[in-house]
Amino acid sequence: MKRTFRRPTDFNEHAETIQCLRTGLFVRSLALARLALSTSREFRDLWALSGDAECDPELREKVDAQAAEIARELGSLKGSVMKVGQLLSMFGEHFLPPHVNSVLKSMQCDSVSMDWSTIEPTLRRELGEGFNDLEIEPFAISAASIGQVHKAVIKSNGHKLAIKVQYPDVERAIDSDLKALKTILAFAPGVPKGERIALLVREIEEMLHREIDYRKEATECDRFRKLLANDSRFLVPAVDHRFSTGKVIALDLICGHRIDSDSMLSLSQERRDQLGQAMLELYMKELFEFGCVQTDPHIGNFRIRLQGEVNIDGSVNDRDKIVLLDFGAVREFAPDFLKKYTSLVRASIVGDRDKISSLGTDLGFLVSCDPVTVHEAFHDFCRLIVEPFRSNGPYCWVDNDLPSRLAAQLAVMVRSREFRPPPREVLFLDRKSSGLYVLVRKLGARTDARQFEATFA
Repeated sequence: MKRTFRRPTDFNEHAETIQCLRTGLFVRSLALARLALSTSREFRDLWALSGDAECDPELREKVDAQAAEIARELGSLKGSVMKVGQLLSMFGEHFLPPHVNSVLKSMQCDSVSMDWSTIEPTLRRELGEGFNDLEIEPFAISAASIGQVHKAVIKSNGHKLAIKVQYPDVERAIDSDLKALKTILAFAPGVPKGERIALLVREIEEMLHREIDYRKEATECDRFRKLLANDSRFLVPAVDHRFSTGKVIALDLICGHRIDSDSMLSLSQERRDQLGQAMLELYMKELFEFGCVQTDPHIGNFRIRLQGEVNIDGSVNDRDKIVLLDFGAVREFAPDFLKKYTSLVRASIVGDRDKISSLGTDLGFLVSCDPVTVHEAFHDFCRLIVEPFRSNGPYCWVDNDLPSRLAAQLAVMVRSREFRPPPREVLFLDRKSSGLYVLVRKLGARTDARQFEATFA
């Protein structure tokens, strides 16, 4: 894999690019093995030592170099391997030293981008004559696991767009990852075999292939733009379908601040509270009103436009607004599931143990032969996940360890019974709620559960 260097931009400070995506089963299997090695006991011990302020500077330098190399490796592979790295970075602050996690955090938004010489042929092929109607900046403004984004201007009217283009051969890369994952699981000691784990792998496969369907993503973006048209707290960029295909999406360019940026953290407590409250309210709307949920809430999929900032059309923001940027992981949920799930949330809020067990069985979390310890572990998890909605007053997310407590309780649940994949819908809702809690925590917001009483009444 040849690497080149490019001019840094205001959007993306990474100077490195790659010219091809490694799609072979062998090289991607090797990368997965490297990831497994990085979490071995010896390497975890090094990371733990590096968190000590008094540790040897040479050791700290060594660990920093190892962490940076892993981040580069995952970022260059893209696809589902990079998704693993993003998940690690999302929860890393709860168990990794800050300086190590800061390296991995870069994968939440931007990673190594692909060189323009590789991306341009894809754009020409996909857009046809439309390519000549655009002036496209060759340096990517952001890069993620499936594709990267370039600024563009429509030559005829000067309108600015963000062009998201899928990496060449990313579908082959995903297929290689899944084959490698199946092989690793087949030989890994202690991992369940058979149909139970096969179901889980199929869910991962469906999720990844859904996210590379850019036509569907464009449709979902249109849908959310309409659903939120009358809510001034949110901005959803419009899709320009003239320049959109199965592998390219053209959106109105809307820039903004990262949730964890200094400009966000310096906002008043009241403004951060309003943003955190809006994010949780949107989740409630998605789940219980819209019936569809954007299930990938990592930090790169959000930006904040601050009050007083000037928009592309010359208007001035009258309030802080949350920009929603990615709709590749939208899932729809059946009304029957939502009815039972709402009842489970309501029972969890009030602490109705019998109803939690009954609904847990109806939804497939539990089976009739599960012992009392399993029901107790499930009850404790349900009570914990609705903790922000049980508060009688403002719920404070500053220095809040709820995400790590949820992870610990989930481990208790897994140890308390033979492994059983959760209901398929819950895989995606767990991804949403856990990731969303991390984001609100990063804001340091306070949220008011009383605003949600009508939802669970």
